[in-house]
Order: sequence, then structure tokens, then C-alpha cells
Amino acid sequence: MSRYHTLYNAGAAKFATLQTGAASVNTAVNGRRITVITNGTSHFMAFGTSTVAATTGSCVIPANATLDFNFTTGTHVAFLAASGSAYVTVIDAD
Repeated sequence: MSRYHTLYNAGAAKFATLQTGAASVNTAVNGRRITVITNGTSHFMAFGTSTVAATTGSCVIPANATLDFNFTTGTHVAFLAASGSAYVTVIDAD
């Protein structure tokens, strides 16, 4: 399977770069498979069927990581920076 992604499809964005910090940031997933890329800061990640909030008890995504996840279309994903402010990129990998 190709690891190359088309970032736009029929006018809809296929990726989101989220600025994270002390408050949880939430986004809905339009694809069934997503790729999550973190920068130099580890993040907490939570997911669910409606708006969710990541907490320090959520699963941990390491710094400088690129991970693939399978979800149901419409799943909400939330991120919280482990320290300071940072960025997380979410790519629709379908």
C-alpha cells in the first residue's frame, strides 16, 4: 500500500495540524485510517464517538512519532501536550 497521501479530496482537507498545550484539542476523523505525527513533545491521546478530552490518564504518543490508527468514520480524537505547547498533525490515510 502506498504511503503517499493526497491532501485534498473534493474540496475537503485531508489533514489537520493542531496546536496543543495545557488544554485538550479535539478533532473529528473523516477517514477510517489516520496517521498521527508528533513534534518534539510527547502527547496524550483520547478517542471516542463524540467530543472527547485528552487527560494525563490517556494513552501516550511519544515525541517525534509517526503512528497509524484505524478508526470508524466520525470518531473524535483529542490531544494534550505533555509539557509546554506543541503541534500534532493528523492525516487522513485512506
